[in-house]
Amino acid sequence: MMIPMNSTGNPPSQRSPKASNTSAQPDLLGPSQRFGLIILTLVAAMGGAMTIPAQTKAKPQSADQEAVPDADGGVPRESTQRFEDLPSIVDFNKKEAAKGDPKAQADLGVMYLFGNGVPIDTGEAMKWFKSSSDKNHPAGLYWMGYVHDNGRGVPKDLNQARQWYAKGAEAGSIGAQYRLGALFFKGEGVAKDLKEAFKWFQKAAEQGNGLSCYQLASMFRTGNGVEKNPAEAFNYALKAAENGDLKAHYWVWRAYERGEGTPKDPGKAEEWLRKSEANDFISYQVGQIHYLGEEVPQNYSEALNWFKKGAENGFFVAQYKLGTMYYKGQGVPVNFEEAANWFRKSGEQGDRNAQTYLGLCYFKGNGVKKDYVESYKWASLADAQGDRQAQTLLNALAKVMTNQQVVDAKKQLADMAAAAAAAKKELEEGTAK
Repeated sequence: MMIPMNSTGNPPSQRSPKASNTSAQPDLLGPSQRFGLIILTLVAAMGGAMTIPAQTKAKPQSADQEAVPDADGGVPRESTQRFEDLPSIVDFNKKEAAKGDPKAQADLGVMYLFGNGVPIDTGEAMKWFKSSSDKNHPAGLYWMGYVHDNGRGVPKDLNQARQWYAKGAEAGSIGAQYRLGALFFKGEGVAKDLKEAFKWFQKAAEQGNGLSCYQLASMFRTGNGVEKNPAEAFNYALKAAENGDLKAHYWVWRAYERGEGTPKDPGKAEEWLRKSEANDFISYQVGQIHYLGEEVPQNYSEALNWFKKGAENGFFVAQYKLGTMYYKGQGVPVNFEEAANWFRKSGEQGDRNAQTYLGLCYFKGNGVKKDYVESYKWASLADAQGDRQAQTLLNALAKVMTNQQVVDAKKQLADMAAAAAAAKKELEEGTAK
């Protein structure tokens, strides 16, 4: 799935490197948001069988501050928007959108599309995106492209997506410029045209888009669509890293280490290596480069080392990936106990894929004692977040579990929800003091 952009049609900012290598878990949502998400997930897993205390309405915030889901369309990344502020933002955007403000209309559409402070309603989202795009607003045009790109509220249609992105790109939307370049680069919804891809990546890069800078660096590094130019590749990789693209950190480090496109500089190489190792999300991204073999030979052992750095720093996606490598024996001998350990750490932070895998471990007795109640609990949590494999696991459990085991599992879910609600309340009361 493509990366959604923010209300102006730009990508949401990625996390900046930590100042030091700590063991603290990454606070992607903020404590109050995290507890809120845990509670809602648990309640969904129980079929909505619990009343959650009402949130306190907060003071109005800027209309720019909405939480946007990540690349998987799930848990939001960092945002200045606080969980408890959403109702006031919704009211503000509804009022301004009704007056005809195209930016507020696009923002309100985003809220309906992802359920930020309102129930998900793709029909309402499309209505407001269309109103915004009719005024040729960059954000409205971008989001019209996005819904067609991803089949949200309308049938997936890459040709339609390209046409909307083209309008958004001409109107100045950085996100539309990047996605239009990506469609031309891959030949999706349009004939592959690397010259056009380069043109739109370059326009977005000129506005500081890190993703486009990264793509340009890759094109110059490999000679894909342009003549190979190590110096240009390095310059764009550096710009990408400075503009928030975390994979680019690896290529900047490598360039200084090997003298690729820039003179060798051991001091700067060490500095960029430390940045990569100290930031859990950068470590994960570097792991992905080696895991997928992106412009380097595929190397599971190297990927495992980088995933481990991110996992030990507390990044739940890295923990999940590390768990799968132990589970499948990629770059390391199969070790179900170690896999279950990392799935648990990730699952406790809300990763639905890890929750499904942990449920599977309990179902099969891989790395843990076979326990259908535990399996049901973790599979229910993942299913509540829309994981399809979790539903398959629940269907298998339905054939082997007793009624009492199901009751016990649901009671544990209820206890978890109550504990999360109490922790959230305690946190909010402490913050208010």
